[in-house]
Amino acid sequence: MALDLCHLDGMMEYWSIGVLGGKSGKKYSFYSSKPNTPILHCSSTPIGAKPVNSEKEGWIVILAVMSDTHDHIWNLRKALEFIQERGAEVIIHCGDYIAPFMLKELDQARIPVHGVFGNNDGDQYLLTKMSLTELSNITLYGLMGELKLADFRVAFTHYRAVADGLAASGQFDLVCFGHSHEVSLEKVGRTDLLNPGEVMGKDGSPGFYLVDISTRKYEPISLL
Repeated sequence: MALDLCHLDGMMEYWSIGVLGGKSGKKYSFYSSKPNTPILHCSSTPIGAKPVNSEKEGWIVILAVMSDTHDHIWNLRKALEFIQERGAEVIIHCGDYIAPFMLKELDQARIPVHGVFGNNDGDQYLLTKMSLTELSNITLYGLMGELKLADFRVAFTHYRAVADGLAASGQFDLVCFGHSHEVSLEKVGRTDLLNPGEVMGKDGSPGFYLVDISTRKYEPISLL
């Protein structure tokens, strides 16, 4: 069961979830809308979430960043198993899921997933409708999305050109993108710019990244 939260003009909702994916005692806060922005979407948050003080410090969050799964359900299952074993609390997907069954697979991990659309995600209406009506743990954005995890700000998109602009703004600790299927990790001012590569494994080794936001440690994970 899920509680649907709509983000309205100039409003930001902060939430904490104490039990997630079988891991207890870990909390995080996030928001999924920007101030002074018109309605863009609703997000789904598990029942039991409650408003928290976004300034509270000391929370440890392991963030999984992936992209370009391209219907490779077997590699996605490997990735999700690893993510659950390592206790990751949030998943960012930088686009190109392709079929609706990939969203269902992500949802079954019972970890909040925040994702954008890629150039191969053809039926964005269907994917969005599923995320709002059938799935409990999926939040989809348009061209870009952003989160605040404790005091760590993350933006994500599918395209490098958009990611470059977000990183250059200096507003984020981490900016993630996909599309090229090529792993890269760069520093742009104070911002880390990450392409986690591809889960599919079409053009390179399949994999993704785990990020410890408390230490800013980036760990590449191979699915071979």
